[in-house]
Amino acid sequence: MVSTTSIVIIIIVIVIAIVVIGLIIYYKNSSTSIIVNKKSNEIVKKKNDIVKPSIKYIKIYNPEKSILQIYKLKLIKDGKTIPLMVVSASPSYNPQENPPSAMLDYENTNKKYFYHSIETSGAYVLLELSQSVNLPVTVIIENRKDCCEARMLGFRVALLDVNSTIVEEKTIDKVEFVYTIQFADKI
Repeated sequence: MVSTTSIVIIIIVIVIAIVVIGLIIYYKNSSTSIIVNKKSNEIVKKKNDIVKPSIKYIKIYNPEKSILQIYKLKLIKDGKTIPLMVVSASPSYNPQENPPSAMLDYENTNKKYFYHSIETSGAYVLLELSQSVNLPVTVIIENRKDCCEARMLGFRVALLDVNSTIVEEKTIDKVEFVYTIQFADKI
């Protein structure tokens, strides 16, 4: 027969084991490594055991009936423009003059040459980055130049990972000619 003292000891051992396992998991996920900033020689501590999602796609969309129009679109990482490629988009209003690829023509100065979708529910464009990047990034969207700037209201700018899962999303809530949208590292 097992005594009450033996049962208490077994329970204490189990509780201690659970606490130790919990502490190991906690410290593993919050461990830091020391990194020296080469420019300033400052010591920087950075979490290194947490896997940060990589961004592979940008999706600009509006679930309501709408028209999408973008003059230029860029994704900036560490001061460099990451090349983009159109994967898919809502049909163009005029495929010759307003194709989705127009927004990626950074040399274009013709204000009439921009991406313009037909009016549809769920207007969107999906772009693939030439390489996966981690946050922080900046998305710059130049609005149509000649009219109808308010059509961008309500559109969402989503960053997606390689599995097309939304990592972070922001909504355009004011009318501007150029939207500079910061996506920050939340870790």
